[in-house]
Parts: sequence; C-alpha cells; structure tokens
Amino acid sequence: GVWTLEQANALLPGGTSVAASGAVTAEDGQATFRGPVEVISDNLRGTLAWLGEPMQEIADERLRRLDFSGDVVASLDVLAVTSLDLSLDSSRLTGGVAAKLEEVPTITAEFRLDQINLDAYLPAVASEREEGEPSGALPLSLPALSPWLERANVDLELHIQALTYNGVSVSSLVADGSVLNGVLDLNTLGAADVAGAAMRTSGTIDPVAETVSLQIGLQAPDAGGVLRLAGIDLPIDPAELGAVELAGDITGDATQAVVRQRLKTDLGSFSVDGTLLEPFGEIGFDGRVGLVSGSYRALADVMGVELPEAVDSDLSFAADVTTDLDGAEFDAVLTVLDASVRSSGSVEALRDAPQFDVRAQVQHDELATLLRDVGVDGGF
Repeated sequence: GVWTLEQANALLPGGTSVAASGAVTAEDGQATFRGPVEVISDNLRGTLAWLGEPMQEIADERLRRLDFSGDVVASLDVLAVTSLDLSLDSSRLTGGVAAKLEEVPTITAEFRLDQINLDAYLPAVASEREEGEPSGALPLSLPALSPWLERANVDLELHIQALTYNGVSVSSLVADGSVLNGVLDLNTLGAADVAGAAMRTSGTIDPVAETVSLQIGLQAPDAGGVLRLAGIDLPIDPAELGAVELAGDITGDATQAVVRQRLKTDLGSFSVDGTLLEPFGEIGFDGRVGLVSGSYRALADVMGVELPEAVDSDLSFAADVTTDLDGAEFDAVLTVLDASVRSSGSVEALRDAPQFDVRAQVQHDELATLLRDVGVDGGF
C-alpha cells in the first residue's frame, strides 16, 4: 500500500521549522519514505542548544541562518538525499548523498561548496582534556589509523570554491577518492591556490597491510602561506626562498619507505633520496641529502652569516646520512670556490645538547687563491 503525506510541519525551539510531503510505501517489508523535505531556521544556535549541543566555543554570529531542501528517500537501511541545497550562514552546499546503513555503512556523495571560513567555526584554543581522554585528531601510525578507515566505505567527490583555515585562503579545493574495506585511495587531493600555491597529492594508504604509496606536488611563488597553513616555522623568512616547486613520492610500509623529494627555490635546489626507517614509529633515515646553489653568499646572507667582501661562486653539497633523530652519522662533500671540503663524523644528543665528532679535509689547488676568494687579506 501507499500512504500519501500531503504536508507535515513541525516548529522547534529556536525558530526552526521542518516541512515534508511525499509518500510512504511498504517495500520488502519495510516502510520507505520518498518526498521533498525543507528545514528553515532563523536561529540554529537556539535549536542546537535545545538539543543539548555545546555552543560556547563557536562565535556568536555563526550557526544562525539555515535553509535546507532536498528530495529524500529514507528507510531502516537506506538514506539518500538528491537535489540537496543547504545554506548555512554565508555558505552554500549543493549535491547529493546516498548511504546504505549496514554494520559497515556504504556512503556515496558528491558535494559542491561555494565558501566557508573554518576559523569562524573552530575553537580558537583547543579545550583541555582529562588525562587519558582521546583527542579527535587522526592518529599518525598506520595501525591506529585502521579503525578510522574501517568505520565506513566511502566514495566522495568534494569541490570547495573558497575556504579559509588558520588564516590561509584556499581556492578550488578538490577531494576525490574512496575508502573501501579500510583502504584509502586518493585520486586527487589538492587545490589550485593555497595562499598562492598549487598543490596535489594522490596515492594509496592501506593500514591493514601497513603500506603507503603517495605522490606529492607543489608550486608556489611564495611558500609562506603554505608553511603557515601547516604550522611550520622556518629559521629564515620564507619569502627568501622565492618561488618554490616540490615534487616527490614515498612508497613503502611500516618498516621502511623509499622517499624521493626534489625542492627547487630561488636559493637553490634541495634533494632527498633514501629510506625512512619505521616511518610511522620511531622514525629514522638512511640516505642522501643534497643542495645545489648558484650563490653561496646568498645562502649565507639568508642564514644571517656575515661574510667579508669577496668573490661569489656556485655551491654544491651532498651527504650520506644515517640517523634515528637522536644521533646521526654522516659522510659529506662540500664544493665551493673551487675547493673541496670532505667531512665525516657523528652527532649525539641531537634533540638536547648536540655533541659533534667531526673530521674534515680541505683540498684546493692554490691556498693563496682560496684565501683571497674568501676575503682574507694576507698579502698574497
């Protein structure tokens, strides 16, 4: 049989009204509702407070106006919304979502969001937690990540035209990927403009097999905005790096992962090739790092090192490094001003008070020329 619902209305505290119409049918022994639903609120905060949701940490001017409309299909094991149109404060979300409500839900969604300022909705300072109480942050280890990904199978395509987070503006954000049986497959996660940078990440994360395969790319005329978004502070002004371009990948498992990264800046090109040891535990590294620059004096100036007036030259540096971040062993070669500086040794207590044991050898065809080049006036 079919039961027709011509119009149902509800008025909730906070000035929120709900309206629905449509039909209820019996399908496979279950009642299924199909029809349009509208929700309008002039004071969403009031309704949420009535429902017992804490509002203290969200700005007073937020969570005020809500307009929702969509065609809904709902039963005990299926929930779907098509022609979804949701306006919240100054943001508008359109698209559709379908969910199969099983022990492990299956969700398919496609959304487009015009703009949102996350800073206006997130607490300025995270509230203190009781000892032992878990945070809402995603864990960093692959085994700990597994329960999060196993909660649902998800196929998501999300487009955000403009987003603000941590004071940084992001535009043309795209998240396209899926989670199936606990495996995260990223077709694309990136943005055309993150404080001036174009970013893209793709790859696969499998917490059960403890494997990762990720490709990373970034281009920016100025790295400052990206670093601020990530909460990274450099010992130099990021503007000194000029335009930056990052490309690389990481492939491996919980025991070790091969990493290849190339970073080009106005100051020079940096490279990392090697193996991350226990990348999701007590991380270590065994490989080579390198730097090539067209001006060693420009590097010194950025680092705040004052040099006497002298000639400039290219600089190249390569070091084979093994480290567990507490200590390190290295074998390095620095070439500058036609001189070769070879060094090797070890460093202990890296995180506390570093202690160095270094051996170095300098080679140059003419010592007098080298001394003149570095600005030492010895009458040569």
